[in-house]
Amino acid sequence: MVLDELAHKYHATAWKEADKASSCQITLSLPSGQLHTITLLKPLSGMNVSGIHIKPFLKNGIKPEQIALCYDEMEKPFGKSMIRFAGSARGHNGVRSAIEQIGPHFWQLRFGIARPAEKSMVADYVLSPFTAEEKIDLASKIDDCLAILGL
Repeated sequence: MVLDELAHKYHATAWKEADKASSCQITLSLPSGQLHTITLLKPLSGMNVSGIHIKPFLKNGIKPEQIALCYDEMEKPFGKSMIRFAGSARGHNGVRSAIEQIGPHFWQLRFGIARPAEKSMVADYVLSPFTAEEKIDLASKIDDCLAILGL
């Protein structure tokens, strides 16, 4: 959702299939004074192997420190975002996959989704849509997230 909002904000609408349709990407042209372009990548495969879609960017001259991985964070309240450079996966399988593919030296943009009441509910919880109450604040929370990136 954060990537979709970023694409919308910069008037980009044509997501293209990549990696034999296991991911999609879009390139944004940014206003002067910022980076010229950025590419957004959304894996369509399972979260646990999402890092395989990042590795090809290294072959195209992108350095790991130029990559920002945006992901859900259960340890933060809904909509609370933070960014950090490098570090561990902290139990997040998608981040672990990225680290396995490109190493730990990339930006991690964590978007809080809070934790479900019971541990047994985690899998269903992270795959469920936001609640009606959360959707009310979602646009402003995503804007906060994008502001952390300076976008």
